[in-house]
Amino acid sequence: MVNKELEVMEAEEEVQLWEEKQLTAWLQRDDWTVEELIGALEGHGILGIAQEEEPYTSLLNVLPDGGERFTLESELARRASFLLNQQPDTQSIGDPPERLLYNLLMLCAGLAHPDELAEPLLALWSRRTLHGEWEGLDLRYTLSVALTSNQIDSRLADEWRAMLHGRPTQLLEGNDLDGFEGLLWMPESPARRGEPSMKAIGEALHGMAAPLEDNPERRPQFRALIQRVKETFPDRATWDFDFVTLADKHHFPGWAVECLPRLFFVRDLEADAQTVFLWQPLAEYLKEASRVKYLAKDRVVQCSVSEKIPAWLYAMAEKVEERRITFPLYSERALRGAVSDLLAEIEDRAHAPEREKFRSIRQRVFYDNIRSRPESKPQPRLKASSDFWPHR
Repeated sequence: MVNKELEVMEAEEEVQLWEEKQLTAWLQRDDWTVEELIGALEGHGILGIAQEEEPYTSLLNVLPDGGERFTLESELARRASFLLNQQPDTQSIGDPPERLLYNLLMLCAGLAHPDELAEPLLALWSRRTLHGEWEGLDLRYTLSVALTSNQIDSRLADEWRAMLHGRPTQLLEGNDLDGFEGLLWMPESPARRGEPSMKAIGEALHGMAAPLEDNPERRPQFRALIQRVKETFPDRATWDFDFVTLADKHHFPGWAVECLPRLFFVRDLEADAQTVFLWQPLAEYLKEASRVKYLAKDRVVQCSVSEKIPAWLYAMAEKVEERRITFPLYSERALRGAVSDLLAEIEDRAHAPEREKFRSIRQRVFYDNIRSRPESKPQPRLKASSDFWPHR
């Protein structure tokens, strides 16, 4: 059985290598024809690629890894743009035309090469002639997916905002999550491509928090959105500060602020002091701070500290942060109650001189929680985390 499985794996690898060579050779030819690309997108196998799934998937899967991949992707995108410029939405190209359009648009989405694809896709959107569906999926939605990853500026901002808030769009189809994705990928301008548009991201996160307000799974779902932002721009080193700034500027609800990845971090914003950002329940432990500022629905406290921050506060904050960021339940009271229990455990392990100080601080946190306004009960589940981005 083991030998048989090895033989099958080796055969599959040989097929993969052969397909890569076929596609690479075609992309390196100067005498290619648009009819060859149409045939490949229809699944005719003109390029010698196995068609066990939708053709666009096969084309993307057999692009070789390594240094030449980007060059080959760019050439495939250039050829896809040539076909888009033939306006396949206004004439009957392909058999059936819907399958060709679906595979062409999904190929563009997977390539994500806005230099070659942004303008042809925007021209298709501007014509307002796209209609039909393939395998039950509206082609206007497919265009939304293709445009999301091929943006060079903010021309589609109104379309994404309409999706985000459930309003009618000019042409595109999608739900609030698709609007969120569109704003996430949208650069502020051509000169700032590759950088996150902080204004758009703040608007998108605030827009997604509203429908999650009464969702019992709001915390894990909002954390998934935050993680999506970080994964889209993984090289940005200032996300902790950025998220707090966005929460403050765009008025995130309190529960959403408490879903941010880190609410305890230090930034050297002043020459003679450290600036500490920490979650409000921990602020009482930093009595030596000056110039205190409350941010993000008063959930975050910004403190200026001239003395060295004690090691015990770092250790305490690390444990509290872990409890906060993994807390799954809907209720803000329940979260603060769980943190109060954790602080009690830390207090019990503290030395006698510190124990009483910790207890008095924890009791204030406890009584503040009791006096807080009762929360409304969560409504039936709206979305599960597994429903996010099914087409990505």
